[in-house]
Order: sequence, then C-alpha cells, then structure tokens
Amino acid sequence: MRMYQAPDRTAFVLSQPMSDTPGAKFYYNSGNPYVLSALINRKTGQNALDFAKRELFGPLGITSARWGRPDAQGVIDGEAGLSLAPHDMARFGYLYLRNGMWDGKQIIPSSWVDRAREGKVTATFGFRYANLWWSLPEKGAYMARGRHSQLILVLPKLDIVAVMTGILRDDQFYPTIRLIDDIASAVKSDQPLPPDVIAQSLLAASVREAATERPSPLGKTPELAKQISGKTYQVSSNTLRVKTFALNLTDPDPFWEIITYAGRADQPEGHFSGLLGLDGIYRRSPPVNYGINASKGRWLDERRFALERRILGRSETQLWILAFDGNKVEIAFENTDGTKATLYGEVKE
Repeated sequence: MRMYQAPDRTAFVLSQPMSDTPGAKFYYNSGNPYVLSALINRKTGQNALDFAKRELFGPLGITSARWGRPDAQGVIDGEAGLSLAPHDMARFGYLYLRNGMWDGKQIIPSSWVDRAREGKVTATFGFRYANLWWSLPEKGAYMARGRHSQLILVLPKLDIVAVMTGILRDDQFYPTIRLIDDIASAVKSDQPLPPDVIAQSLLAASVREAATERPSPLGKTPELAKQISGKTYQVSSNTLRVKTFALNLTDPDPFWEIITYAGRADQPEGHFSGLLGLDGIYRRSPPVNYGINASKGRWLDERRFALERRILGRSETQLWILAFDGNKVEIAFENTDGTKATLYGEVKE
C-alpha cells in the first residue's frame, strides 16, 4: 500500500533495500513486476498496455484487455489489474502451448516459454517459478495464476489449455493438482473419438444448468422500505471514501447509488449506480467505463437490508449490510479482497 501511495511508485520500489542476493531466494513481491512494466515504458516509449496491444494482444486477436489507468509517470500497474475474457485468456495460453508461435509467426521467444515451463526457482506451496509463471514439472503443467483462482493452465503433453475464472477469497484456494489430475484422467485418446450423441446432450444440459442463476432466499419486505427509499444518506469520513449512499426500492426499476470523494484534487467525485434485483436474482446494469454492475438485495429483518454487488468480468464481490435506525444508517461492508469497513450515515437534509 505504501507503494501505491507513493508519488513515484517505480522510484519507491527501486529505493527499497535488497533482502537477499538477486536470484538466491523466491519472494512474492508485487514491486518487481511493477518495475518490469516501467522498463517497457523506458525501452519502447509506450506503457505496457499500449505495447501489448501492438505486439501481443493485436496479433492474437485479443480485444477484451483492460488494465486500469497509468500512474503519474505513465506506468501501467504491472503487478495486477489485467482483465481478459476467458476465450482471450485461452488464446494467451495457446500461444505458450505452441512455444510462442501464432499463425506461423514467433510472437515471443521459445526460450522464454522454455524457462516458464521448466520453473527453475523453488517457490511456495510445492510450486516452481520462472518468468512470472508457476509450474508443477512433475505434473507436466505450468500456469498463470491470478487472484481469486483466475487460472490459465497449460498441459503440453496432453496438448491442452484450460482456463478458469473465480471469486474465491484470499484464504481459499482451488486444488490445482486435483484439477490437473481430473483433466488428465478425462483424456481417452490421442485421436478423435466417435460421435456420442448422448454424452453431447448430457454436456449441453450440464452447461445450461451451470449457467442458470438460482434465486437466493428472500425476506419479508417491511414498511421501512418505503420510508428509506429515495433518501440520500450523508456518510461520515471512511476508508472507502464513500460520500453519500442512496437506495430506491419502490421504483419500477429499483437501483442503488453511491458518490465517492475524489482520490486527488484534480479528480472529480466518483459516481456509481446500478439496477437492483429484489427477486433473488442479480439485475444487470448497462455497461459503464469500469465494467457491468450486477446487484441484488433482500431484507434480513425489519431494519437490515443486504445488498450484493458484482462487477461482471472482475473477481471481486461486495456485500453491503445496511442497518437503519430512524434517520441514521450503519453500513457493514465486506468484499472478497478481504476489505472490511463500517460506515455511518445520516439522512441528508
């Protein structure tokens, strides 16, 4: 967090004392890939996103890439924040599966892929590491692992790339070895199998079932819903920078609205809003510059309302529990990034 608060994040990282001789010890350090991103600026005159669009994403046909805003020095956050649609994640994995080749062109050096696959550095939790990729050589697997169980898994011997997205908390981990074993055990032949109409039908049914949202339980709607609907609550100083919070539960299209304080003097206030499903189903809002809001809400009891919010395409989920008491509200916030906060507000006159 001190790096993110620094006026020059790259300089902050480079000013830190060395803990060990370079290359001697594995250490999970977000500052290192930040410096790698800054090196791209220095060497190419472009930030990492623009450079990748030209040299990597463009040739691979990747159009979904989002990578936040450059910092004050024009550097993209190399340690986090890159969002890709699952099919584009698979394109990236396929590039590695084919040793850096795409449509007959060497996009990245095969030697780079070799080092990533071999993983010469002993890392944590039984993994090995190299070139920002994790590997399990004994399983013939290497992978790009993101927060909340985002995964691009490459299995060269099986000629397979598997992609997974997720919303697990930081203290939860998907059993990667089990996933590899499950995929390997499902492989039946190196050659195409004969058509199996029954199996294809079962697979299609399973996909439909997995894609069908199941309504969450609903509580009884109290009279309080009408009283608080449409009112704006002024929120006292808080770590989330929330300035005001409002719910409209009686509109034909219920919605929530949050205004946040500006992060810097030269920035405007933040305006966030979204449609709200009150039937146990997430309601999707029209796309905005940071993604697509999907939210639903329900009453827990006579005075507590729970709002669940997701930004589709991101791994974070949010839970806002609002406890109303006259003109006041106490808001308990928690998300899958591990952030927790308690906010206090009062009806804005």
